[in-house]
Amino acid sequence: MSWPRPETKEQQRDLVAQLIVQQRHAMSLGGDRLQHVLDGLEVLYSVLRNRVPDQRGRTTSERVTDAKRAEVHQLRADHPDWSQQEIANHSGVNIGRVSEILKGKRQ
Repeated sequence: MSWPRPETKEQQRDLVAQLIVQQRHAMSLGGDRLQHVLDGLEVLYSVLRNRVPDQRGRTTSERVTDAKRAEVHQLRADHPDWSQQEIANHSGVNIGRVSEILKGKRQ
């Protein structure tokens, strides 16, 4: 028996519950039952690791271009007393991206 790929949170919870029951049973029997549980865990892991694109939030900030990166650095130079949030507000870049740009992590 193979495990179905769970698409919804409810199906994921059901699979976890089934795996817990199967795992307890497999521990007493061993062998193929344990492999069956491991196969189910592999399916669940692949689902949880690779979120379906339509479940992600929409992109709210524009791509970081060289010009935008330069603008963030210029705002920091011109206004050293500004917080990263203020730089983000003035440049239209997400605050996390501002942080990455200023730390040199966003190339």
